Amino acid sequence: MYDIGAGAGRLYEAAVRAGYAYSACDVSAALVARFRTMHPGADIHWTDGRSLPWRTGSGDVGLLTYHVLEAIIGRRNRLRTLLEVRRVLRQGAVLYVSHHVAMRYRPRQQLRSFFGGLGLEEYGDISITGSSGAGDHALSSYRTHIISALECGWLARVSGFAVQDRWPFDASSERSARCAIMERWSAV
Repeated sequence: MYDIGAGAGRLYEAAVRAGYAYSACDVSAALVARFRTMHPGADIHWTDGRSLPWRTGSGDVGLLTYHVLEAIIGRRNRLRTLLEVRRVLRQGAVLYVSHHVAMRYRPRQQLRSFFGGLGLEEYGDISITGSSGAGDHALSSYRTHIISALECGWLARVSGFAVQDRWPFDASSERSARCAIMERWSAV
């Protein structure tokens, strides 16, 4: 199992308990360091998703969960990351991708950011203030891209995946079930 954008390793223990050979990467040196502290001996790499450390066709399961794809700014960068993920997964492998539902997640902020000319690259890019729960690290602000269903489907097709099914990412509340989904893609 390859966890791309693993952060501090919130899925590590569950994956190992389920019997997966788990290997992960993250672009944040601070989160990789925290991962190593929390899970000594785990296979974690400090790298960008556009250059993964694994052999071609070597993985059965890939994870781009906790909205990692939305943290990749620029459509070209998202596509390059997905092409690289496809490279390391064998044909028929499964990739789990979570993302927000574009029109239901901070729509006013998306419109203000786009029409306000805040230097963002494309519609859907927003700068969020507050904190992120990623690895218990508080962030004063961060950029994210809210992916539309159309873009997500296009990214899957162009990078060599087929979307198999989707379900609410976090059904703990009615609001989150309307705003975030998990998709299962297969490598074709």
